[in-house]
Formats: sequence, structure tokens, C-alpha cells
Amino acid sequence: TSIDSVLVAIVCNDLFVPNAFSPNGDGQNDIYYMRSTCIQDMIFTIFNRWGEVVFETIDMNKGWDGIFENEPLDAAVFTYKLKAILVTGEPALKKGTISLVR
Repeated sequence: TSIDSVLVAIVCNDLFVPNAFSPNGDGQNDIYYMRSTCIQDMIFTIFNRWGEVVFETIDMNKGWDGIFENEPLDAAVFTYKLKAILVTGEPALKKGTISLVR
């Protein structure tokens, strides 16, 4: 008989947050989603240029359609903040900008 062991390392570096989307009704890039296979829990928040929250979710499958207070927003640059706990138990924080193109 023999005994052996294997160390499995989980590498989580696939936090994909696109930098633009075009919610213009053409069926392509109309909904903004961030993607990852490594997130256990998260809060994803999008802010306008005045720091007002225009979209927030804890569900990666819920995307933003460019609407705020029942009105489509004009083309602009927004900021986002992603706070997450990865499947490895590590915290993750990512910030950046999103261009809404009409």
C-alpha cells in the first residue's frame, strides 16, 4: 500500500467588469452584467457623476438596463464599485468606470 496527497490551489482572478454597454434596443449589449466564476457573495454598485446610486445588486445574474427612476439615462460615464467575497474566502474590491453609449 501507499499513500499520496495532492494540493489543489484555487486561483480566482476572473472578475470581468466590462467598460461599456449600449442599451439602445438593438439586442446587443443592451444589459450590463459583470461576470465571475469566483464570487461567493457580492454587492455591485453603479454611481452617476454626482455619486448617486443608479443601480445596485447582490445577484450576478441581475444586470442594469441603463434606466434610473423609470427613465433611460443619456450617454455618460459612470463609476462602479464591486465588493465581493471569493469562493476562496478572500475579499475582493474592484472599482472603475462604465461608459453608457446610446
